Amino acid sequence: MKTVMNLSMAQKNSISITETVKKYSKKLFGFIRGKVKSSEDAEDILQDIWYQLSNIDVDNLENVNAWLHRVAR
Repeated sequence: MKTVMNLSMAQKNSISITETVKKYSKKLFGFIRGKVKSSEDAEDILQDIWYQLSNIDVDNLENVNAWLHRVAR
């Protein structure tokens, strides 16, 4: 089993993104759903947010929750 120290930066970022998605998905979906007409639109927006998150280094974000909500707005 690999330890976190032996993982590449891409692998570490993947773990961080996975943990972030698990932690914030429900709350963020509810936030978005309150602003759009349909659940399908909210799901599309949420997917776009996760894509944007995958293109940055999550560990460099000071406040992940604030960043997610700012992007969702």
